Amino acid sequence: MLIYIVLSSIFVFTVALNLLVIISISHFKQLHTPTNLLLLSLAASDFFVGQDTLFNASSAAFIMCLFYFNSCLNPLIYALFYPWFRKSMKLIVTLKILQPGSREKNLL
Repeated sequence: MLIYIVLSSIFVFTVALNLLVIISISHFKQLHTPTNLLLLSLAASDFFVGQDTLFNASSAAFIMCLFYFNSCLNPLIYALFYPWFRKSMKLIVTLKILQPGSREKNLL
């Protein structure tokens, strides 16, 4: 039972962080580079893996842990190594992306 509680919390964390990556790269025009589009596709696949593995209860707990670890680790790596990601997260969390002209914000 405890393993499912832990995996469920990691699931929420995984989906939320990957959704932030998807929103930040999709919203800001300055981040539409080939490298970031690759990151966007990776975040989208991790987002769907995070959703799919929670609902597939017949999967082994070890495999689910590996999926969650990989999917959780990617947004944390982005936060550590990409300053634009930290800036875009601040704008998303404070809802400043809803203001007109936010797509043109200088993040780099």
